[in-house]
Amino acid sequence: MNKNESKSKIKITNNNYLHILLRGPDCPGITAHVNKILATHEIELIDVGQSVTAGELCLSLVVKGNHPREGDALKDLLYEAKKLGLQIDFRPTPAQELRSYAKNNNYLLSCVSPETLTASFIGEATTLLAKNKINIKGIYNLSQEMEHLRRLEIETEHLSESNITRLKEEIYSIGEKYGVDLAYLENNFFRYNKRLIVMDMDSTLVQAEIIDLLAEAHNVKKEVSHITEQAMNGEIDFDESLRQRVKMLEGLKVEKIWPILDEVKLTDGVEEFVKKANSLGLKIAVISGGPSLFVNKIKEQLNLHFAMGNNFEVEHGHFTGRVTGRIVNAEEKAMLLELLAQQMQIKLDQVMAVGDGANDIPMLLKAGLGVAFHAKRSVKAQAKHHINFGPMTHLFHFLGINHDS
Repeated sequence: MNKNESKSKIKITNNNYLHILLRGPDCPGITAHVNKILATHEIELIDVGQSVTAGELCLSLVVKGNHPREGDALKDLLYEAKKLGLQIDFRPTPAQELRSYAKNNNYLLSCVSPETLTASFIGEATTLLAKNKINIKGIYNLSQEMEHLRRLEIETEHLSESNITRLKEEIYSIGEKYGVDLAYLENNFFRYNKRLIVMDMDSTLVQAEIIDLLAEAHNVKKEVSHITEQAMNGEIDFDESLRQRVKMLEGLKVEKIWPILDEVKLTDGVEEFVKKANSLGLKIAVISGGPSLFVNKIKEQLNLHFAMGNNFEVEHGHFTGRVTGRIVNAEEKAMLLELLAQQMQIKLDQVMAVGDGANDIPMLLKAGLGVAFHAKRSVKAQAKHHINFGPMTHLFHFLGINHDS
């Protein structure tokens, strides 16, 4: 058989493909050796996938061409596999079957637990995917600690967008059951290219409702807290609730509140999250319905880039009980988010928003990635993604940033 005859036997028509699967102990150079053999025999590679679990390699390739069993390529692959201690299988694959695996809408189910991901959780989540005829393309352990399985990404091939909302509801209910934070995200360019993070302040960046603390200092906490709770659950109009609450602060000395505000605790993981986000070049804004004097204090404390809040009027060192300027309500938060994106010349898909209250819902829905953070039940019912169990650093996992926390 001359050289040209050998090539003609390996040359493939449009209807014939070969699936090559290698399994065995992993070591450097396997993929390089296999592809060098394919290149030597001028075999066209059209798909490839590789994974390693506990040191065991699975390398899968699809090549375009005639069945190579009669050619030197097959002999070389068999010889190389034996030398490396690998099992090798070949399976001819018709074009029609191959087209059924064509890439569709790819999604990632990002799973992160404060403790550990159990077999029961993974079994229930993957059973749900199977019931919805969603194919799993890969499962990736991204945990940095060998002793604990805390973070997984499950890559899926989604054939239809029509059932995404219902599927997310069912997936998140499984997360609630097992104490796992989940996000079912479209696996596209924008998932890894966020530029701006917009965050609420009260009960998100800090572990308090600031206006309630001001009310406590003025002996009207019970009355103000009741209105705050109604506003956060969306039971009353935010603008009116804010005016009512600020009116109750009339006469409060500003100097009286600073020792109280200095004791406000940051939410678990906030400092670490902000520090790393800043180091990665992400811009962070706080947009809050709370008092601008404290919003600006938090901006300086955490080294944030933008801060917007409500102006509680002060005269002669006392609160007047009035709110001046535009009220930062739910619609204003969403508008400010959009304005910041325009100012930075980025798409809304490149924005992540984080909040916990009803007045955060519009901005959570407007951002490319909106996350309800330890949120009220009414908010979780409308938000697309949730963090219910872990610290603020769990947000990194939804951004595709490896961070074991």
